[in-house]
Amino acid sequence: ECYVDLERLFVALSGDWSEYEIQDHSGGRAISGGVLRLQGYRGDDGSVGAVDYSDYYFLSGVPEIYYRRRSSRSSERVIYMRESGILLPISALNSEYGIGCFSKEAYRFVEKLEEAGQSYWQILPLGPTSYGDSPYQSFSTFAGNPYYIDLEDLITRGYLTKERCDACDWGGSDEYVDYEKVYNNRFELLREAWQNSNIRENGDYRHFVQENAHWLEDYTLYMAVKASFENICWIEWDEDIRLRKPEAIAEYRRKFAEEMEYYKFQQYMFFTQWHTLKGYANAHGVKIIGDIPIYVAFDSADAWANPKLFQFDEECKPISVAGCPPDAFAEDGQLWGNPLYRWD
Repeated sequence: ECYVDLERLFVALSGDWSEYEIQDHSGGRAISGGVLRLQGYRGDDGSVGAVDYSDYYFLSGVPEIYYRRRSSRSSERVIYMRESGILLPISALNSEYGIGCFSKEAYRFVEKLEEAGQSYWQILPLGPTSYGDSPYQSFSTFAGNPYYIDLEDLITRGYLTKERCDACDWGGSDEYVDYEKVYNNRFELLREAWQNSNIRENGDYRHFVQENAHWLEDYTLYMAVKASFENICWIEWDEDIRLRKPEAIAEYRRKFAEEMEYYKFQQYMFFTQWHTLKGYANAHGVKIIGDIPIYVAFDSADAWANPKLFQFDEECKPISVAGCPPDAFAEDGQLWGNPLYRWD
């Protein structure tokens, strides 16, 4: 299915008060609900004003869409609505440092899409990956994957040196990501960058932390506590912090206040670079699209911080988990293990 972008259609057709009829050129018939009224004007600078249109028209199975002015007998093609793009995960971009990221290669890919007449860049979920490095099992619904932070940008900012980044063993393959080596090196470099950044004096950073406190505080505490328990799942933590008893939350926040700043730095750098890349793509006529996981991961800040949203028992253990029945891809079905939502 596709929908007609009525504002674009208006610009393409005319600046007068006009009435158009959507035609299916392949069959020569008017599509159901196909009368489209456009009212407004187009200024000398190409801007559109006072556009008054009824609704979006969803069209299925139309190979080409033609538009006809009601006062005319001949159909005239004015805009071809079909658009295309390419699926390429961020991790699959070329990179000097082990894994694709928001580096110059990402900007070059945007330029290639524009040159090829492509309108969409489809990516995979951007959340921080857990064991197995699947983008569909993330430690947070809100946070970004620190792997995608461009180290070259950190070098430019003076937080790291090129010599330090080049000295790391990234695996040496041009065909696949060595996640073990990325894991062992990236976080060490990001910690050094944080220590060299004096980021607390940055007004944009303080604004970011304040604006995202509704998820950032829980996420950074979760990651700090998780690291202190050697990265085991939160369901195996000590009972007081596992069940989020107020006195335990206060104590762990005090104990890991500095470590939480490290994880906040990661997220600030991720979103700063991500928004810059996205803005560049949009300015070049490329929209970035993608999917998100259907379910929240059990081993996540979201499940730990919001147990009432999920089907957990009094010990915060899942009553039921997600999966799918047998199909052509799996004879026995699949058990994903994600907690189910408590819809009531």
